[in-house]
Amino acid sequence: MSAANQDIEDLNFIITEAIRLNKLSRLDPELYKSDFYNDIDCIVSSLKPPQDIGEIDHTLIQFNFSSAAQKVLENIAKRQYRLTEGVTVLDLETEIRNSIYIHLKNNGSFDSPGCMKLLARAQKRAKRSRKQITYFFPFNAVGLSPEKEINIGNLKIIHKDSIYAKVKEDDHYRFFIKSNEDIFNCLLHIPIPESSSNLSKHRAENVANFIYGVIRVFTTSYHYKADQIILLNHPFHKDTTHYIASSNDDYWIEGSYSQLNIKSIQPIS
Repeated sequence: MSAANQDIEDLNFIITEAIRLNKLSRLDPELYKSDFYNDIDCIVSSLKPPQDIGEIDHTLIQFNFSSAAQKVLENIAKRQYRLTEGVTVLDLETEIRNSIYIHLKNNGSFDSPGCMKLLARAQKRAKRSRKQITYFFPFNAVGLSPEKEINIGNLKIIHKDSIYAKVKEDDHYRFFIKSNEDIFNCLLHIPIPESSSNLSKHRAENVANFIYGVIRVFTTSYHYKADQIILLNHPFHKDTTHYIASSNDDYWIEGSYSQLNIKSIQPIS
């Protein structure tokens, strides 16, 4: 079976499963819950409206993905992934969900032309989500003055003062500045070509770790002391990251610490 025909078959399976679950939820709510393989599948089963379609009537569409339908959706996204650069499978899963919602809202059919239209919309939405983002990871390079920079191809090590002034001030900014005032003096500047936010962040972190590794190897090979060379993409806790990002002259601070209780985070000793 061709990939296109498999996609059509799988989309119709998802619709059939949604109809079955809708009937099951009315007949026996407990049996409906037990239909899912695990609690996570149940939690993420609802079809949510896209955030960019304006006014939303949350009662308009009652649609749920069974565990089997969620797996089939992932398979569709993996096939579509081969046709789209600069996005992840998760990005495509999200946009296929969004496109199913829009398709149902517009009373679209799920015959061959209807399914192809739905998937084309998902591809277009995924591509539209891509943007060029530059990342700035905390980096300690003792001795680098504010007016100087170190170029490594199209990457740079720059003094933090040149970027701080451009970042929009908010609670995250004040915490970022206060917590890192004496820990690092520079930022590792990494421009990432047009990609989805999920993919560009992953690429930037991989590049940052590679550059840091190269510098460590260099200092070891030439017997330089490297204690002052620190890449702080995990400054507080093993699953906590923070960094500055920019796109279209807009600068902001991101990182998992923004989702935590600030008082609970302790600087590394």
